[in-house]
Amino acid sequence: MNSITTVDFTDFFTYENAVRYIRSLDSCETNEDCPVNTECNKIGQCDVEFNCVENDRTKCAIGEKLSEGKPIKTDKRDCVANEDCLSNSCVNGLCARTEHAYVAKTFYKIGLANGEMCSSDAQCINDVCSNGLCVSSSEGLSRAKKTYNFYETYKLVVGAVIILTIICVILACCVPITKKNKKAKSTDETDENETNKLTESANKV
Repeated sequence: MNSITTVDFTDFFTYENAVRYIRSLDSCETNEDCPVNTECNKIGQCDVEFNCVENDRTKCAIGEKLSEGKPIKTDKRDCVANEDCLSNSCVNGLCARTEHAYVAKTFYKIGLANGEMCSSDAQCINDVCSNGLCVSSSEGLSRAKKTYNFYETYKLVVGAVIILTIICVILACCVPITKKNKKAKSTDETDENETNKLTESANKV
């Protein structure tokens, strides 16, 4: 069994170690119950959002910017030199993109943030790549609902076809039997009438 490494979220760390460490923590009531740079969420679990170098999850930090070689917690990506960035790449005044991660005890996910260019759903943290861009989970949910509605409609149509088929089979079996019964009844009535006529004739004689 792999050992759990205590992670300092004010420094560099790996994605794997962060996942193991956060999942090992006990439940919380306030942010003070959780490590620095993490929070206590609504269901009483410590969680954390951070970034990792794209295609290298062994180098992660709480933010995409560095100050004097150390990570700083910020959503900004502006930079002057490569040394200002977790990705070690400053392009046109912005740090090159990184992968965004969210980790809690019962859920963890990593991928490109919303608005980043993508070619497949698997690249995005919300598992939705639409028109070449990672999009929000709400759009992903909308797509999922459409798929679900189509599936439900499909099930109703198939069910209706099956029911109609059963009805047709039943009718096909019953109609000939009904006709046969009517014919047999008619024959019996004719025979009975003939018998009555013969009896009447015999009585007259």
